[in-house]
Order: sequence, then C-alpha cells, then structure tokens
Amino acid sequence: MNPGGQEAAKIDEIVRYVYETLVPFVTNIVIPVFKREADSVSEETVEDAKNAGYDYFEKLLGENEYLTGANLTWVDFLVFGLLIQMELHPKYRSQSMIISKWFTRIQALPPFHLVHKGN
Repeated sequence: MNPGGQEAAKIDEIVRYVYETLVPFVTNIVIPVFKREADSVSEETVEDAKNAGYDYFEKLLGENEYLTGANLTWVDFLVFGLLIQMELHPKYRSQSMIISKWFTRIQALPPFHLVHKGN
C-alpha cells in the first residue's frame, strides 16, 4: 500500500531528516565502535547524536504507535535500523520510554523475527 496525502508528506519529511541529519551521526558514532575506538567519540558528539536521534523521533512519535501515526510504514524500519545501530556505542543509550516502547513494537512484528533469526 502506498501512503498518500499527509502520511506521504510525513514520510518525505522523515526521510529528508534521516539523510541530512541522522546518517552523519550514525557514521560518527558507529564506525569508531567497529574500529574499537568508541572512546575517541567526544561527549559532545554523543549528546548531539542523541538530540538528532532520540529527541527528534520522540517528539515525532508522541502518543502515536508509529512514526507517521497509527500505521506502520517502511520509514519505521529505516529509522529503527539507524537508531539501533547507534545503540552499539557504549555512551549512547536511550532513556526515553517512548522510543523504548516503539523499539519493542518494531521488534515484536512477525517480519522482524524472520529477518533476525537466532543461530
């Protein structure tokens, strides 16, 4: 199903934000973790990343189930994938119940378990 109207506009807004603002932070936070250089990331970068990630999406979610409202869209998976990567950094943890509940909703979806099977 292709969303239209306000939902499509909201998706466009989120995608623009993700690529203009969030992706650079993901790179700055995650790459050092894989290089075993997580300590090289400044506290300021971590705080800016939290503001760009959690604060923005917490406000966007508000009391909604998903990022565009009551309906799950592909943009929920896009953002989930990026935010969960940032959680790999030891200094980057969400204290947000809104984000935590959203993470849980995404992880509870049947397709999530098909993709993330345990060995």
